[in-house]
Amino acid sequence: MNGASQHVDTSGNNLKCNVNKLFDALTRADQFGELTGAPAQIAAEDGGKFSCFGPMVLGVTVELVAGERIVQAWHIANWEPGDYSIVRFELEATTEDECKLVLDHLASPSQASELGLSMDDGRYRRLLLE
Repeated sequence: MNGASQHVDTSGNNLKCNVNKLFDALTRADQFGELTGAPAQIAAEDGGKFSCFGPMVLGVTVELVAGERIVQAWHIANWEPGDYSIVRFELEATTEDECKLVLDHLASPSQASELGLSMDDGRYRRLLLE
């Protein structure tokens, strides 16, 4: 995909949570809502549809590997129909109670502009590590 990307790697600054708990927080609507304070509906399966932050982010899960990987196609509410970005979460347990997360968000140039993404944007890093 030609466009902007956002890459966040928590290596060296592991998240203080069990990898399976993080996976569940990203794939279970009740836990996602608890984590973010926003409503979500998530069908946690390959091809499953989801909505997060109410109707703001709609999409479909492309690939789901329990405790390891989530790949999703995201559609933001104000984008043109058929316009999607790809988001990949790679998770790795480093200890029983800590994990590493690598997040890649690939967007077209117009999507990146609307999202305010740039290669040096620390927004994802701040959300994950603060």
